[in-house]
Amino acid sequence: GEWRGVQRVNIKHRKSTTKQRSSRALMTMHPLDKRFACLEISYIDSGENHAGKITVVSLFRPEKRNSVSTEMWREIGTAFHLVGSIGDNCRCVILRGAGKGFCGGIDMLDEHFLAGMDGDDDSIRRAIAFKPQILEMQDAFTAIERCQVPVV
Repeated sequence: GEWRGVQRVNIKHRKSTTKQRSSRALMTMHPLDKRFACLEISYIDSGENHAGKITVVSLFRPEKRNSVSTEMWREIGTAFHLVGSIGDNCRCVILRGAGKGFCGGIDMLDEHFLAGMDGDDDSIRRAIAFKPQILEMQDAFTAIERCQVPVV
């Protein structure tokens, strides 16, 4: 279909002597990458003098269609507080999902996600018990919004 107000951009990479997968730019490890279990953080290496300027944050739970667990919420908040502010030469961030899809939503099978809500028939008490998880999710979204650099 036709996109209104959005221009499609095709990025062409210069030929390189290094092997590339399906003509994509090479990804190099970001200093934050090993800190996270549910996120993969890397740089796009275009082969020119732009090393580190584009950071890619990938939701990395492809076996669960990148559904967001409690641990991933925490990691998203932490990562976006740090990216662009640690001297990593980051000018923008691309947020993507690993594998076939971006994100399958909330992981409802995560036992920590619904902690404190079991066994109470009172919907008000369940809602109050769920408030800390809602606030944690909001903090992660706020971290993306307040990231030091633009997030795409």
